[in-house]
Amino acid sequence: MTLLSIHDTSLYSDASLYSCNNVLNELVYKLEHDSQIAIEWFSNNFMKLNPEKCHFMICGHKYEHVFADVSSQHIWESSSQKLLGVTIDNEMKFDSHIANICSKVGRKISALARVCGFLSEDKKLVLLNSFINSQFSYCPLIWMMHSRTSNNMINHLQERALRLVYNDYLLSFDELLIKAKTVTIHHKNIHHLATEMYKVKNNIATSYINDIFTPRAHITYNLRNASEFQIPNVQKENSGKHSLSYLGPKVWQIVPKELKDSTSLNIFKTNIKLWIPKDCPCRICRDYLQGVGYI
Repeated sequence: MTLLSIHDTSLYSDASLYSCNNVLNELVYKLEHDSQIAIEWFSNNFMKLNPEKCHFMICGHKYEHVFADVSSQHIWESSSQKLLGVTIDNEMKFDSHIANICSKVGRKISALARVCGFLSEDKKLVLLNSFINSQFSYCPLIWMMHSRTSNNMINHLQERALRLVYNDYLLSFDELLIKAKTVTIHHKNIHHLATEMYKVKNNIATSYINDIFTPRAHITYNLRNASEFQIPNVQKENSGKHSLSYLGPKVWQIVPKELKDSTSLNIFKTNIKLWIPKDCPCRICRDYLQGVGYI
């Protein structure tokens, strides 16, 4: 069981508990309370909780190392925890998760390098998409708010793989992407986010995605860059601007109208594949000046 806390609702699902509160003591108390309820449910259904397999993590600013009492045992907090295949760290940066993916991809690229001399270009492209690019397709909306350093790692691996496929060490990375008729992994993630926005707009999204994005009731189309969705009012760069609820509506604003007006989801997914976001508001796409910040 994983106890995931994010600095007032508790949810019990897939043997994971989470709670949100600005007061640390109240946060821990709620998790302990919900843990006791879960333990009683296990007992009533002839199951037994193993406290040694419980993990506890707090995401937010604090100045002490804390623990939670679960089944009369102290569960000390950890800095990161793997949950449903995604490594979540207490700073929500996902650098550990990206590092793990890049490590796997690096090994697969090395394997490709050993056999690429015996394969045609088409077969190498199949291996690239099936065993390398696919590593970045799991839960991208969760970890796409990663750092520039992680993005550089991903781009380096993608460039290395494309050079092996085409046996070309003269073209630039951008030229290789054009030759492969593809885009960077980050731009693919932006495509995934835009696709979810399309689903919400057309009432075909899942309920938990609908809960994140709220369409505006009245839209003034004659205003420049009018948003079809409510955008959270956030002030600081690191306080909400890297959340899906903020970035999703911002990305939807820059999606070309002809894509937004696609008559079906399949058509939208097909047409968006080669779209390169211009003026993307995310921190990876924006310019950064040392001592000034994002511009």
